[in-house]
Amino acid sequence: MRYLISNPVFLREYEEEMLRDIGCATEYRKGEVILSPEEVPKCLYLVESGWVRIYGSGGLRIAGNIIGLEDLLCGVSISGLAVAIRKTVVFSVKREDFWELLSLNPYFFNRVIGLFDCTNQKKAGWTGHYGPRLGRQALLLS
Repeated sequence: MRYLISNPVFLREYEEEMLRDIGCATEYRKGEVILSPEEVPKCLYLVESGWVRIYGSGGLRIAGNIIGLEDLLCGVSISGLAVAIRKTVVFSVKREDFWELLSLNPYFFNRVIGLFDCTNQKKAGWTGHYGPRLGRQALLLS
């Protein structure tokens, strides 16, 4: 099962609750597309229940995982196709609402940046001591 979940981003329960409070729940049937490649993200997605397969970057997202964090933060097009592989409920949080939440909650902002840095370092295979600092600078410059 290890190979199925590549770089999932896990949030704490209260962080998930903050996203649920400002998000909108949508139910997807098996095989339904949640995100298309080359689509510029307008939302961050929190998987509430079910499974989502990410094609392209690979991996499986389960309840508690978020999808599209780095794409949303960097404002780049989606790197893979996200498809529900069973009945799935996903909370979508609009980009503007997510940025407002980050600006109102500095602790959550630092946590999200830390998650973002961690996934980028894993992808690059680099664990140097300057990683988080470089990630924050890149985000602030974009």
